[in-house]
Amino acid sequence: MCSPAASWKTAVKGWSRTSGSTTAEYVAGDSFIVTDGMDLYAVWEANTYSVHYYSEGVPCGLDDAVYDVVLNLARVEELGISRTGYAFICSEVLDLVPLMALLL
Repeated sequence: MCSPAASWKTAVKGWSRTSGSTTAEYVAGDSFIVTDGMDLYAVWEANTYSVHYYSEGVPCGLDDAVYDVVLNLARVEELGISRTGYAFICSEVLDLVPLMALLL
């Protein structure tokens, strides 16, 4: 049975005979014999994503991240971007997925 907590943030890495395992004994393409009473448990792995930073349409930074792990967004000073009379802001939605930082 698949866990309802698993979502687009995770993917099945493989299968194990031990509940809660982080190591897959069987992966896609493996062949094995299923015996009577054998239980298989999904081994979940967090998906990754990238945050791309742009200044006036030009790429100026990139952060790779893992879902459900806090990502500290790059600071304006680190990206080397500025615009006189404007402020750099960042927002978050209720799901705690950071929105792209905006240079207003």
